[in-house]
Amino acid sequence: MKEKFSEELISWAEKVIDVCTPVAEEFNLEYYPLQSGAKMKPKFLFIGLNPGGGYGYKRQKENPTWQYDSLKSRLTAQRILLGNPAFEDGFHSGEWNYGKGLSKIPFLRESIKNYDFVFANYIFYSSVKYSEINKKALQNSIADNISLTKELIEIIEPQYIIVLGTGSGIDKISKNNKLLLQGYRKRLLIKGKIGNIPAFGIPHPSYNNFPEENEAISDMLQKLINGEEVEPLTLPQMANQGNKSRESKTMFHLEKFRNHYKEIITSENEKWIDIIIDGIDSDRILIRINPHNKDFGIRKEGKKDFKELKHSSFYEKQFDQTYDRNHSSWLIRKSFKDFCCVNSDLINDLDNFLAQVNIEKTSKH
Repeated sequence: MKEKFSEELISWAEKVIDVCTPVAEEFNLEYYPLQSGAKMKPKFLFIGLNPGGGYGYKRQKENPTWQYDSLKSRLTAQRILLGNPAFEDGFHSGEWNYGKGLSKIPFLRESIKNYDFVFANYIFYSSVKYSEINKKALQNSIADNISLTKELIEIIEPQYIIVLGTGSGIDKISKNNKLLLQGYRKRLLIKGKIGNIPAFGIPHPSYNNFPEENEAISDMLQKLINGEEVEPLTLPQMANQGNKSRESKTMFHLEKFRNHYKEIITSENEKWIDIIIDGIDSDRILIRINPHNKDFGIRKEGKKDFKELKHSSFYEKQFDQTYDRNHSSWLIRKSFKDFCCVNSDLINDLDNFLAQVNIEKTSKH
């Protein structure tokens, strides 16, 4: 028996298919606007950045569970609104890291258990790495996806929105954002608004927060949703971990980093890896990872005036309070020892920085 969806939802799904099919065909990208099924007035709408996978549209079309309509050469509105066929098993079993991670936040656990939520992506196209989607040829398509996500929000009217990502997540689609909770190494809770609905950005749950951080997110979310006044809070520095575990978490894995950024690395020697990018307007930005000195830095390319970038305040804003702004040679700098899990945290923060710069550049053209 087919699940019945409102005409408004069906019309939205048809619009998604109209917009996404040509892009999916041209770039061989499968797309998932919804991971869970659609429903009206859920307590929470969880919004992720873009789905992982990267298997390609050809494979999606050939998969019978996706119910591709070969006569019309497109997916169906019914299947789009039912969500990703793999969601039920992957999310609720804990096989998918972000499902398991969300359930570690006590305040969200009951709504997840009772399925009082919808899970969507605000960039629909799937990829192994976000950098594969975040390229110039797809910027208009990304903007279309964000617009369609906002239309979905107006239709289903969730009580609250939880955006997965305190940098590359909520900053793209929410307004009037305010940092309310700073964790040990990254922002933990940001409050904003999408339309008239309260939106909260939390770290992507596929990354491991400390238990104390999850408890702090849970406590503050509960207070906010209960209408209590809260003041911005920075968690005290965490107690020293055992030397062995701390050392393993702050050990830089060169090959993992190199493989992740192999397409944009500019140069490399025995001491450091350099990535040079065009910033906003005429800015030229040097990004240096120095395994020898065990630090990471961003500055103006060249041998002098290291901080004199036209849009330095924008670049600084992309990094949280754990990054040093006072070094004489670097606009932004951080030692590996100040990361908790250096590879995952550094890649996450650098991916967000590159994405935000690209979005800002695109908006100026």
